[in-house]
Amino acid sequence: MKQMILLIMCAVMMGTPSTVWADKKKDGGQPGNFINLAADARTLGMGRAGVADTESGIFWNPAGSAFSSQKKLMFMHTSPFPNCNYNFFSYHHPFGRCVFGLGMLGLNVSDIDCRGYDTTPDGTAQFHQNAFFCSASYLFTPALSTGISFKKI
Repeated sequence: MKQMILLIMCAVMMGTPSTVWADKKKDGGQPGNFINLAADARTLGMGRAGVADTESGIFWNPAGSAFSSQKKLMFMHTSPFPNCNYNFFSYHHPFGRCVFGLGMLGLNVSDIDCRGYDTTPDGTAQFHQNAFFCSASYLFTPALSTGISFKKI
């Protein structure tokens, strides 16, 4: 009984620091942070609570793409705020039990106001970031698959 209580206390203590500091993380300026948004409109609409289906599996979980028996093409475009374009493209091609996929995710922000050292207007700027995806998946049984995905930012 004492060992069980000690084990529970250790688990709680190990989980506490990550919980306390998780909301203080400032990563808005990190390269590639735009990947944390989502890959499809359905997931964006559900607050990033997505599942790995065949169309966006290259982004979430490439093993989900293995259940596709047809060629799939997906394109999503959204403007989360003015002068911002967020695009996702994916293509899946099945070869028997294997499915290969290619994808691209892009963020483009334009008309960003620039300021000089003395806070005077100094023109406008643009910001572009792209990520490229390549995936492969294999269907072992109707209920079991595996997959791998490579991302290049």
